[in-house]
Amino acid sequence: MDLNGYRIKGPIGIVFLLLLFALPNSLRAQGDNIRFRHLSVEEGLSQSFARSIVQDDNGFIWIGTEAGINKYDGYSFRVYETDPENLSSPF
Repeated sequence: MDLNGYRIKGPIGIVFLLLLFALPNSLRAQGDNIRFRHLSVEEGLSQSFARSIVQDDNGFIWIGTEAGINKYDGYSFRVYETDPENLSSPF
């Protein structure tokens, strides 16, 4: 079998070709289960602009804003406010 100048020989080549075409379909099927939930100030976020977002090993989502650090447990926020007077700047 000849595919754009590349020669595919034997059963291993055919299996490789089948896997090559099947892989994008299996990846796309996994994307159907993704759900997004928008979180805002109404749900308890301290500010609507997030500077950074990270999820820790325990599953908590930490959101950094100018108003403080927000810990989200999947149900509610706990806000750790920053005190600008106690922050030292290297600049």
